[in-house]
Amino acid sequence: MIFNAKRSSIAFLLFSAIFAGCDSASTSSVSGTVMYKDKPVANVQVNFVPDSGYPVSTLTDGAGKYTIKGAITGKNKVTVMVVGENVGPRDPNESPRTPKKSGEPATKIPEKYSQPGTTPLSHDVTSKDSTFNIELVD
Repeated sequence: MIFNAKRSSIAFLLFSAIFAGCDSASTSSVSGTVMYKDKPVANVQVNFVPDSGYPVSTLTDGAGKYTIKGAITGKNKVTVMVVGENVGPRDPNESPRTPKKSGEPATKIPEKYSQPGTTPLSHDVTSKDSTFNIELVD
């Protein structure tokens, strides 16, 4: 029993030493408002995509406001995209998961903001919580 306790302690110390710093990326929160044509943009997805690490995302509320938590510090590309474009009015006899047959998304924003390779938006996330208001233009 004592041997197992020592082995467990040694294993724990080795595990801690090996993985110390593996998740060392510093993160912060960013808040702001998404606007397009001088109006807030509700229910769109805002993504912060760092140069290295995992992107984080959130949805804007009805007033176009967002708060993104866990954004990796450093330069981030910022994308904004309409989500759920295939969800909308449909025949009441169809399943709610049936894509609508025609029409356009309720929210329209320029396509260039939807991909990290085409978005002109970027934000330098610092270790302190910050504000980044997003004004989309054609």
